[in-house]
Amino acid sequence: MTDQADQRPDGHVLVAVGTSGVPEAALTYAATEASRAGVGLHLVHVVPALGDVPAEEQSRLETVGAYRLQIATRCAREHSVGAVEVTSAIAHGPVVEALLGASSSARLVVIERPALVVLEHDPAPSVTRGLAARATAPVVTVPAVWRGPEADRADAWTGRRGAHAPQEARPPVVVASIDDPSHSRVVIGAAMAASESLDARLRFVHSWWHVDGEAEPVDGVADQVLSPRRAAEVLVEVSRGSELIVTARRADADDARALSPATRAALYEAACPVLVVADSQPTQVLASRRRLRLVRGA
Repeated sequence: MTDQADQRPDGHVLVAVGTSGVPEAALTYAATEASRAGVGLHLVHVVPALGDVPAEEQSRLETVGAYRLQIATRCAREHSVGAVEVTSAIAHGPVVEALLGASSSARLVVIERPALVVLEHDPAPSVTRGLAARATAPVVTVPAVWRGPEADRADAWTGRRGAHAPQEARPPVVVASIDDPSHSRVVIGAAMAASESLDARLRFVHSWWHVDGEAEPVDGVADQVLSPRRAAEVLVEVSRGSELIVTARRADADDARALSPATRAALYEAACPVLVVADSQPTQVLASRRRLRLVRGA
């Protein structure tokens, strides 16, 4: 099979299709965003480079990969109900490098976080971490168990008020994680654009854990969370019932330091999608909800 990674539309939403099954949560999220923006949805599965493997094994990997991509493409078309064009491609090589190449012209990269991730030395899975640290486009990770913001907000609200309390409609919330003040501009810009696009309330979150420091509130901002705790703990807590967390990667840093500990923990533990942006990327990542066409499951 020839490499098709470069046969992709410009300005599309890209979804990485891995080896752990159909990424339905990521496909639902990506189909909704593609529909809002009026762009295509492009799925990529990577057949990894394994060195000197027998031809039979390489052929098996190609066949299995093509089958996974076929099933995911069918699922994406069902989720989008014809609202967006869905294309797909097989890429070859190291997984992160291949996805970085395939996403070079994307407007957004979507990757699903498996329901069960084996925690080793770093909380964020390596592929997710590599994409978030290096992709030219913003990257959003979607938990596999994510059922959408409405269900998550209802669960969080009911849990605080008691299982038998009457449920009340709660406005959607976009969280701007101000982890490093030097990157606050891009986070605030992307979070403001996302909150406008999603008709959501914007919440600023900044935390600190050193005993001799204090955080100053931001003038003119009504909804702020200032907490003397580790940022990872705060982000995970506020992610419950939120629609999106927006955070930034560090500019001019190597891959190991591009993502802060709080961002890596959010990629692994947050209950809602996490959007990672960079200074060089446009802040208008999510298109206006006014342009949303019907997407099943969104």
